[in-house]
Amino acid sequence: MNWYKIIFAQKSNITIEMADYINSLKQLIYDLVDYSQHDWERIQKLKIDENQILSELKQLNYPDINSVTIVLKSKNWNDMERIAWRIYKYYQDYYQGKPSFYDIFEKVRNVVKTIQDYGEQLSQGVRNFTYQQAEKDIQEIINGTRVNLEKIAKNVGEAVSRIESWNNTPLIVMARTVGKNDGYLQPRDDASIEFGSSSMAPSFTYFMLDGKIEIDDILEGGDTEFFTDNKVQSDYFNLVKELRNPGSSQKGKILTLYTARPIKDRELYMYAQEVPSNLFLTSNYSSAEGIARDLGGNEEIRDVWKIRIDSRYLINTLDSPMEKQYQVVGEGMVPVVKIVLISMGEKI
Repeated sequence: MNWYKIIFAQKSNITIEMADYINSLKQLIYDLVDYSQHDWERIQKLKIDENQILSELKQLNYPDINSVTIVLKSKNWNDMERIAWRIYKYYQDYYQGKPSFYDIFEKVRNVVKTIQDYGEQLSQGVRNFTYQQAEKDIQEIINGTRVNLEKIAKNVGEAVSRIESWNNTPLIVMARTVGKNDGYLQPRDDASIEFGSSSMAPSFTYFMLDGKIEIDDILEGGDTEFFTDNKVQSDYFNLVKELRNPGSSQKGKILTLYTARPIKDRELYMYAQEVPSNLFLTSNYSSAEGIARDLGGNEEIRDVWKIRIDSRYLINTLDSPMEKQYQVVGEGMVPVVKIVLISMGEKI
């Protein structure tokens, strides 16, 4: 079963989806098996000359030929990998940063590969990856990924249950497909949280870093390519906030922030009790002044407004020691405590 539904506190409609992940995992591991089989066939046909290996190392001025000789004569395939790595590490450390390393790199790599191949040949295929092993590994990885996704779905469901204004957007906890550099021989402990099942559904990435939930790949509010429904957008940003800071959707604090708006919008904001969602705000007045000049272009310097607003209507987009930036999120207009024009713009 590649997907199933989890319900939390009647507010959640969460589906775990693994189909694309499973297909990509199988393809990568089967490719690894094919490579292993073909490489084993190649290694079996090799005619490896121990004296040639020692001769090449002498030409490269390797300082511990005696140890290599002992390993080669012992025919211990486990020791072959260790001595090969020791040789490579010696040249890497000795020639680090020296232009001459590139002159000998190919020779070093070839002799190291020959020793590794010799070890594999002597192992009689002990480390050869078979389809039987692959099937066992695949099932273990899938089971581990499913357990991790269940934990993610549980965390997401609990976060949803704390959001008072949740609009019942269906969620999919989707295992992300794997690539060659993704460490695909380990269960995934991250997921894409999808808001609906359409090809353009809004999403963000959920993963763990040092035991802490991290949310990444967050969309920008007002992006009509993804947000075609204000209720979905509201759910999206409320869930991001709640996952980052549990309880933040239920209790906020009043922040004093600044924004630069076009002169033509002055009547909209003067004495306003609410502002449009997707508005960008900053905690740094000087930054707002700079934006007023930059965004006004060659036609005007924008008005700068001071806004007192509840943090429950904000998503943090920049968090630095010098400045914090936010975007207003919600369904259409959101309330403000107070808005004051503090720097009147002008036409240029």
